[in-house]
Amino acid sequence: MRKEFFFSNLIILVLITLSAFSQNEGVSKFEVSVNGGLSLPVGAYGNNNSSKSAIYIIGAPETTVKGFSKVKSGFAVPGSSYNLTLKFKMTNNLKLLFQASNNNNGVETDGMSVFLTELYNSKETKVEEVNYRVLFFSPGIGYYSSIKKFELGINLFVGYSIANYPYYKIIYLYTNLSTPPILAHVGAKPNLSSLTFGTSLCASYKFTKKLSIGVNILYQTATFSYNLHPENYPGGGGSNFDFSDKLKVRILNTLVCFGYSF
Repeated sequence: MRKEFFFSNLIILVLITLSAFSQNEGVSKFEVSVNGGLSLPVGAYGNNNSSKSAIYIIGAPETTVKGFSKVKSGFAVPGSSYNLTLKFKMTNNLKLLFQASNNNNGVETDGMSVFLTELYNSKETKVEEVNYRVLFFSPGIGYYSSIKKFELGINLFVGYSIANYPYYKIIYLYTNLSTPPILAHVGAKPNLSSLTFGTSLCASYKFTKKLSIGVNILYQTATFSYNLHPENYPGGGGSNFDFSDKLKVRILNTLVCFGYSF
């Protein structure tokens, strides 16, 4: 993605610039840290209430479902998070930061499948969905306090985020056809973008002059708007089912951090 390429080059440029400043002053004012851990869905992002999020079509011969509203339930499950953070020490207590993180969360589809099977009078129906992948690029500012070799900090972030299109399909397995018919979005599946906001609490221990280890509790939010054009296929049809939806991403990361000061 072009935007990811741009931000990757921006990170490299910032690193080179900070390194030059650090060498000129002869003081370790900069730190780069690599973080890894859990990505835990919070709020609607982790909800999995199939009946409340189902989008119904009422009519003969029976009530059908054309999709599931992600605003009410994202069906996300715990996953993994990887994070790169750059810090510049402005004063003894204030730091400027730039953070890039990659969060991967699977989707719980069993509940949706059971719900549809029961709705259609025990006719076996299955839901499949791609995993969520959300990238965050966020500048921020932090307040830090040091006690001997320990450091505690609180940070605030505002930035930009990118998510893959939340593509899913409903497969009607109860038919006798060799290739079961499905209901799914037809058309482009563009990446989604949104503003992002976040905050974090971190603690670290410096076991050498340049190396540190710590923990980071990070909360990040983003809301992605997208459009769906579901159709039944093979056979087509269903263009009047178009609707708009939102994916409300709320993630709590618990991370282990390894830092290097320069």
